[in-house]
Amino acid sequence: MNEQLLEENMKQSYYYIIRSLKFLIIIFFIVSCATTAKYEKLLDTWMGGNVNDLVSQWGAPSSSYKMSNGNTILTYMRSRSGSIPIYNQPQRTTHQGTIYGSGGMTNYSGTSTSSYGTTTYMPVTWSCKTEFTVDSRDIIINWRFLGNSCVSKYDGK
Repeated sequence: MNEQLLEENMKQSYYYIIRSLKFLIIIFFIVSCATTAKYEKLLDTWMGGNVNDLVSQWGAPSSSYKMSNGNTILTYMRSRSGSIPIYNQPQRTTHQGTIYGSGGMTNYSGTSTSSYGTTTYMPVTWSCKTEFTVDSRDIIINWRFLGNSCVSKYDGK
């Protein structure tokens, strides 16, 4: 019986390792294609450009703010939520104690392992806030961004 539990535990561990490797490989390819540096290059292409061209490509901004010096800040917000699966290994429990009965008392000890692990999901939110500063002639003079999802696949072409 113990050998059966050990074999099942090994199968679950193997499954966990393979699943984790697949997840890491997928993340590697996603990250290797889209980067923050490429996002910065993309934003640089808008420097000196006309705000109307930006709005025609990016759509209407999420918000805008008119500054006292005549410049305007256009804010674009992007956000999405999801969850990341987390696999929990099968649990091994050690038992020790004493059994009392009509024949006296008997000490016992042993271990047991649950035959399967569990998967829980951790909620995550990916977001990117990008701001463009536009002067009074409708020319883009600055940009900045903040967030954990400000990436692009832009390669300069």
